[in-house]
Amino acid sequence: YKSTNGGASWAASNTGVGTNMAVEILMDPTDTSKLVAATKGGMYRSTNGGGNWTQVQSGAFTDMKAKPVAGGSQTLYAATATAFYYSTNFGATWTSTPVTLPAGNTGIRIAVSANDTSRVYLATTKGNGVVLKSTSSGTSFTQVYNSSSQCIVCYNGGTTSGSQGNY
Repeated sequence: YKSTNGGASWAASNTGVGTNMAVEILMDPTDTSKLVAATKGGMYRSTNGGGNWTQVQSGAFTDMKAKPVAGGSQTLYAATATAFYYSTNFGATWTSTPVTLPAGNTGIRIAVSANDTSRVYLATTKGNGVVLKSTSSGTSFTQVYNSSSQCIVCYNGGTTSGSQGNY
């Protein structure tokens, strides 16, 4: 849905997207007619303020973030349950970065750092949780956490099995 009057009214804006659930929508800070939507049915991009959408990457996405830089960034990061992607042209094209994840992973959450904009963190949502870190704006990752004794994405502070990672 789209509002052009500060939220007083809303109109459907899903031409091309269908009924895919969006997990994140970002607006280009340098051109507000450009939008990118990470959805459970793919990555979609609009260049006319959400009037029409075009799928630019397939996959069931779980998260998307923009690289935090002053004045806005053209670099976006996105993830599915099994893959990490980055874009340097505000979602027009996407590049996959190989990452090693736990078997049966159900999602990845992304964190970025305004203090060091080349850092990207990934947290998995399966098993005890694995944390990966990139110091190269998402072009490569190293594992920085994997515990068999403390689950960082489980119920009750890590004492009950079951994932809460997507929350």
